[in-house]
Amino acid sequence: MHLRVILISLVAALFSHCPAVFGQVLPCGRFTEDRLAAPEPRETAPAVARFDRIKYAVGTEPYRALFLGDALTERFDPKVWQQHLAARSVLNAGVNGDRTEHLLWRLIHGNLAGPLRPSLVIVLIGTDDLGHGRPPEQAAEGIRANLLYLRVLHALDEPSLRKLRSEIIRPAHLRKRSISI
Repeated sequence: MHLRVILISLVAALFSHCPAVFGQVLPCGRFTEDRLAAPEPRETAPAVARFDRIKYAVGTEPYRALFLGDALTERFDPKVWQQHLAARSVLNAGVNGDRTEHLLWRLIHGNLAGPLRPSLVIVLIGTDDLGHGRPPEQAAEGIRANLLYLRVLHALDEPSLRKLRSEIIRPAHLRKRSISI
């Protein structure tokens, strides 16, 4: 129950654009003042089935690392994944077609609710946001919202957050290229 209270407070802060919370928890600046899409579930049968498989896997086995994302993650070469990543207790938690609000919904609804917290979470999301006509700044802010959720509720240590922030959110050469499209 305590987790739900924290979650509700976090989501309220996310979507009311509370700068004090953003500044203290995730020191990278906002990309846009536009309102983000609220977390929402996917309703297509393949996406629901994939969510259920991920939730079951995370709930029954401890994973050292999770790859969270969209089709770029889910469609990773299965033979390579099995040989090099699954053998090292790494879970592919990608869902084809997910946008940032879908990933946030999945995180809130059990895609991290396992017996042990993973020591590493890799986030590869945002491509489908751009494909659905969102400006790059909104896609980046959606990624930031997912990282904020991970930071607040799953206590990533500061070096991991710094690495995530520098490699995923703020790669200057990619950000300039994305915004100029």
